[in-house]
Amino acid sequence: MNTKRSLKDRYQAIRERRTFSSILQPTSVLDSLGITQFKCVTGKNFLTFLPQPDGGDFFLEAFVHNNIGSERSNYLCPSRMWGEECPICNYRLELEHSGEPREVTKVFWPGTRYLFFVLNMASPETIKKGVMLYEAPFAIMKGIIGLSENPRTSEILDISDKNEGFTMVFTRQGTGQNNTEYLGFQREDWQRKIPDVYYESVPSFEEVIVHPDPVEMEKALGISAANSKPVVRNETKTVGPNARVSRPVVEDGQFETIEDDGENESGEDQAPFATTEEEALDKARETAKTTVRTRRRAIPQDE
Repeated sequence: MNTKRSLKDRYQAIRERRTFSSILQPTSVLDSLGITQFKCVTGKNFLTFLPQPDGGDFFLEAFVHNNIGSERSNYLCPSRMWGEECPICNYRLELEHSGEPREVTKVFWPGTRYLFFVLNMASPETIKKGVMLYEAPFAIMKGIIGLSENPRTSEILDISDKNEGFTMVFTRQGTGQNNTEYLGFQREDWQRKIPDVYYESVPSFEEVIVHPDPVEMEKALGISAANSKPVVRNETKTVGPNARVSRPVVEDGQFETIEDDGENESGEDQAPFATTEEEALDKARETAKTTVRTRRRAIPQDE
């Protein structure tokens, strides 16, 4: 056995897992697209936002289920993103319908992140790094909105327009999840024209995000759809081996958005599947407690 080769493969897997959350493609895929990830620095940051090649919005609003299961996995919400059934949202609805308190169910609401393709304009050296992917919190989007509106006319400027755009300058203060702030948003005119090669190198958002597998999401929750029975509200719920109560379809207006400024971390081994409804509820309670503890000690994601 080639020990060095084995270590190289394991190190690469660890690097990919820790560098990008599971809502994004692994580093090897991003590398093939010529994309690296932007990380805010403490102090001044200088960003130019790049448009999508198809003329669509220059940002992607990503609805994310954070810290799910013992592996603390992150998943894009299929219901909010694509109008598809979401096992995590459905599981939350089951808990709500069974009378579980908000402190248990709130950890299954999707949070919100924002994806951008940017150039780091801090220096000629950072610009040469090329197109970068920025997974940002709401605070950054709020700063963009504030700079994009003309205070006199209320006219909206497209910050990603290659002819009218500008560099956004802001300051990051703090490094922890609870003490990080983004301040002093301002516009900086370009000193020189941005080369077209950067605009031509921007991929679509669909190329860099992961459309999650519902089976994998259920496994992360520690539940299984196998042998589950359809359940009508106010009907006694029945759960078979390695099964859970049936999943009501998520309807419009049944979402609550949580603005997410934190980073997630991996956890211990996966817990066994719950085999009874009571065990499933106990697991949900424990997951809620663990998630809260994880978020309190998590290191924020630069944002």
